[in-house]
Amino acid sequence: EFGALLLPLAAALGYAIASLVLKRPIAQGAGVVLLMVLGNWITAFIFAVIFGFDGLWNPDAGLFWALLGALGFLLGQCFSIWAVHSGEVSVQTPLMGSKTVIVAGMSALIGLERLGGLQWLAVLLSLCAVFLIAGGSLKRFASNGRTVLLVILACVGFGLADVSVAKGGEAYGVEG
Repeated sequence: EFGALLLPLAAALGYAIASLVLKRPIAQGAGVVLLMVLGNWITAFIFAVIFGFDGLWNPDAGLFWALLGALGFLLGQCFSIWAVHSGEVSVQTPLMGSKTVIVAGMSALIGLERLGGLQWLAVLLSLCAVFLIAGGSLKRFASNGRTVLLVILACVGFGLADVSVAKGGEAYGVEG
């Protein structure tokens, strides 16, 4: 259960560091497509080392959720790199926290999770916290409009991947 708290914290820290690291190759002319290809190969290697392949593929589960999750991850990664490329990391990284709000909405929309009043209050408070951490003013968001839009699109993509994995995992006996 400690891992349930530690893993998201490690992921958020890793994302912030990766965003800062990406700024240098972008400043030296590296394109979004090159960075996406490298990022995908690095991700594939890490997943292969950590999880390996144990042959648990369930053909009865269908491909819909797997393909939707892969598409969401690809779009999330693409928009995220474009956001780093086009704007300030100090706006982009905290705004990625809005993914929690998007995932909550998507989960409720497809019936994956039924959220009660207190949970929706927590979602609203999370959204307020993200707004404050990312700059806390509509003027600042307006002046970084392109970055804000790209981050929201990245969050939708990554959120779609998260919800697809949770929904598709039901075929393997894993509950979201």
